[in-house]
Amino acid sequence: MNKSLSQSGIRSFWGQLPVPYLYMILLGIGLGLLLGLRFYFTFWMSGEITKWTFENYFIPPFTNQTLWGFIAPLVYWALLQFPVGKGTTSWRWVQAIGFSMVIAMFHEIMSYVVWWVPYHLTGYEKITWEMIRNTSVRIPAGFIGQWVEYWVLYLVFAGIDSSRKFKQKELELVRLESQRNQSQLDALRLQLQPHFLFNTLNTISSLVDIDPKAAQTMVRKLGDLLRGLLATHENHLIPFEKELEFVRNYLDIEQVRFNDRLRIDYDIDPGTHGVLVPAFILQPLMENALKHGFSGRLEACTIRVSAKWCDGDRLCLKVADDGKGATEAFADLFQKGIGLRNVKERLELIYQDQASLVIAGDRHPGFVVTVVLPKKMA
Repeated sequence: MNKSLSQSGIRSFWGQLPVPYLYMILLGIGLGLLLGLRFYFTFWMSGEITKWTFENYFIPPFTNQTLWGFIAPLVYWALLQFPVGKGTTSWRWVQAIGFSMVIAMFHEIMSYVVWWVPYHLTGYEKITWEMIRNTSVRIPAGFIGQWVEYWVLYLVFAGIDSSRKFKQKELELVRLESQRNQSQLDALRLQLQPHFLFNTLNTISSLVDIDPKAAQTMVRKLGDLLRGLLATHENHLIPFEKELEFVRNYLDIEQVRFNDRLRIDYDIDPGTHGVLVPAFILQPLMENALKHGFSGRLEACTIRVSAKWCDGDRLCLKVADDGKGATEAFADLFQKGIGLRNVKERLELIYQDQASLVIAGDRHPGFVVTVVLPKKMA
């Protein structure tokens, strides 16, 4: 079990390297070639070239950089185990510095071993105690250079890791915001659908005894509405043609309820049928017009539904009634009116600031609600 967890942890570590390991090796080799040639040609231009110069002045810097490519994952491991920065404890600094010194010394010693051993095995140059003594004198200076290079690599990895975590956090915030909007939108739709359903069922119940045929008509229309609700349950946006069909069924039901007291006028531009609109966006506006347009009135009421292009390529949906108009301040209408507030919130969730809801109720009689949407064809 522990072995399996250990292997899983190793695979996870290699999978989260900021740069693939193969690229680290290739980058180390590339930098080794570049710096080795630069070091070599510097001495070549100064006239100090001998037959031993290439081996002495190209191989060491080449080996140094190439070796960093191979052991770079150790530096990244140290970044994960001993992160340093603002708020770092003293003990964490001791750990980070101590590990960096170990890696720097390991690198310095290995940079000699990896080119001494091949030389010795091939007989090109034998390892002697004199060579070891001379090298040991140079190790402290080389160690300081390796230690500085370690921290440069550490900071590079820290920058890459921070950038990656920042992008992941941004994506996570976008995903969470999307889920929040989805939840809010679903909640708004659940507020709309049962409210309309209960009103319709109450109307049917009141008609069963006094007008069975009208009740049957309403049941049939209600069935059409429910099929429409189920068909668009997963869609936020539907073609306006479908929304208009829903509106007609809804108002047909209400006409059965109010009989001759309700008149409906439609003014629909045929070119708007294919525009995508929020599902059931007009139903609460219709309900608002019926509720307030008929309030305190015995005479007939007219509701006008229009869909036109405005401002070039924007869709204007308008619901107007000839009732008594608004008796409250517009700000209070959005606070107290569930229908208007739900429509406004849905528009904000779906379109942010690209859509608008405008009300006009200062004329008597009448109240007008206009929804302006960006053009988006099905």
